[in-house]
Amino acid sequence: MRVERRYWPVWVLIAAMFSVWAAWGLVFNQTSPFASPIIAIPLFYVSGFFSVSLTIATFSTLLRIAFLPQTTIAVHINAALRQGIIAGITLTLLLLFQQYRILTIWIAGMIVSMALLIEAFFWDRSDNNEESDNHLE
Repeated sequence: MRVERRYWPVWVLIAAMFSVWAAWGLVFNQTSPFASPIIAIPLFYVSGFFSVSLTIATFSTLLRIAFLPQTTIAVHINAALRQGIIAGITLTLLLLFQQYRILTIWIAGMIVSMALLIEAFFWDRSDNNEESDNHLE
């Protein structure tokens, strides 16, 4: 089976996703928040953020490639990474609020709503760019 050259960014994304999950597993199993909380807790959140972000970005990219083949790979990866980062920040904030025992359903709803509004801003901006490009033709 021959892999096309234009899909190399997707393979890099997949390799990064697996390596970040391996790093998260090492942090989760090898560090103790009781022995060294100054190191273990930030490492847990950072590796968790990257794990969630790259997983969502990878699967979102693969779904976009499958259902929107006419669009370029760069556009797919750009949108998928943006959505992955927003989801990673959202989950990290939810975990931080839960760590301090201040997470309620209302706070979680507001955090998720903010993430959805940020993504809606980017959707609207991309729609406006497409309309202005079509208007020029």
